[in-house]
Amino acid sequence: MTEPPALAEAFGIIGTLEEVHMPQNGINHPGVTALAQAFAINPLLRVINLNDNTFTEKGGVAMAETLKTLRQVEVINFGDCLVRSKGAVAIADAVRGGLPKLKELNLSFCEIKRDAALVVAEAVADKAELEKLDLNGNDLGEEGCEQLQEVMDSFNMAKVLASLSDDEGEDEDEEEEGEEDDEEEEDEEDEEDDDEEEEEQEEEEEPPQRGSGEEPATPSRKILDPNSGEPAPVLSSPTPTDLSTFLSFPSPEKLLRLGPKVSVLIVQQTDTSDPEKVVSAFLKVASVFRDDASVKTAVLDAIDALMKKAFSCSSFNSNTFLTRLLIHMGLLKSEDKIKAIPSLHGTLMVLNHVVRQDYFPKALAPLLLAFVTKPNGALETCSFARHNLLQTLYNI
Repeated sequence: MTEPPALAEAFGIIGTLEEVHMPQNGINHPGVTALAQAFAINPLLRVINLNDNTFTEKGGVAMAETLKTLRQVEVINFGDCLVRSKGAVAIADAVRGGLPKLKELNLSFCEIKRDAALVVAEAVADKAELEKLDLNGNDLGEEGCEQLQEVMDSFNMAKVLASLSDDEGEDEDEEEEGEEDDEEEEDEEDEEDDDEEEEEQEEEEEPPQRGSGEEPATPSRKILDPNSGEPAPVLSSPTPTDLSTFLSFPSPEKLLRLGPKVSVLIVQQTDTSDPEKVVSAFLKVASVFRDDASVKTAVLDAIDALMKKAFSCSSFNSNTFLTRLLIHMGLLKSEDKIKAIPSLHGTLMVLNHVVRQDYFPKALAPLLLAFVTKPNGALETCSFARHNLLQTLYNI
């Protein structure tokens, strides 16, 4: 998927990360490997939470190499990440040789066999600050659970070991593990292909919007002017069709014709739980930004309404929003074939306004700063707008 490698590039640029929480993001071993490489140049990392993603052996080994270089890590949560035995042994080796401040290690539900789990237990023997070792839900078997408890007890660390009540028993055919890795990766690729096909079908099944030339469902009634007795002009309110026309071919004039209700229409017609759709609406509105007072006000009012609603939505992923925005701006590489917008001037001017608002998550500022600072031809053609945004970001 696109987001993990893209975020990995950003993490590598920032270099001062202390906590990373990316549970349940559907990250497979290529993404895990990219993240591991980025984590290696963030020496202040204290918390790494990648729970419920898919490492497999390759991802586990890559992450273990990074853990060997970090000294400040206190919490490692790789639970339900399919690390498997070889990945667990690699991580154990990293723990044994470093991580002096480690307080929590979670490798639960990772299909780890008994011998590998014992290696992990032995690796934490000298971790004086360790508060929790979680190996629940693996394949230890009853005997393996007893041996693990005995090992931890021999270190006077029995209280550190989490419950093993969900242990799934011990498989006999450990030799099949490598074949299972390959099958797992093939299944992941098939699932991704299925997801893409479903998205394409959903796009094809979307009902067409009413064209501007179609008659309204309810016929209009003529209103007589009380003075002349002649039909009075009817001032119609902007409709979703008017907004659709603007979004299809944005222009300052079309935006102004939408009137004061443009903010309401933008929010009503945009799925603010979907970062990609929010980015699309954001860029189209920002593209018509002008110094003209009426246009500038209309643009910023619409953007404020859109982003307030999006950032307040519990299911809205602000990190994904910024990543997709940077991709469409041409500031971040992507595996998707996305054509960058032709001019960044309006977007940079609007961003300069957005980042100063209370609704903007300040945690996103360092990531945005990292990419606006990088050399880029498109940014250099908008030096004034870029300079203003950089000044604002530096002061946040």
